[in-house]
Amino acid sequence: MAEGVVWLAINSSAPGKQGSGTQRNSEARAKWSIDYPVLMDPDGVVGRRYGAKTTPHMFVIDPTGVLVYAGALDNAPMGRGKASNYVDQALADLKSGQAVQLNSTKAYGCSVKY
Repeated sequence: MAEGVVWLAINSSAPGKQGSGTQRNSEARAKWSIDYPVLMDPDGVVGRRYGAKTTPHMFVIDPTGVLVYAGALDNAPMGRGKASNYVDQALADLKSGQAVQLNSTKAYGCSVKY
């Protein structure tokens, strides 16, 4: 991917819950033009390991495999106000060779349906 960044989504919705299943996932990928991989995690193993509470809940992992950011995509829930993209900031910090300055924020969105 661009500049060595790997972007993927994880769908931790349990069977029978909102957003679950490969068919629903395929439909959503087509509707929203999602072109990155989506890991299906119906048992919630991966989502729980990272402590994912909402969708989206963003995680940035550095090239050595260390989690360096966890939280919201930005500071503008529902597009309210001028957004400051936390994920972009974390990636810029990594690219510049410095430690991620803001490593945690409160994620917002719908709850993950484990």
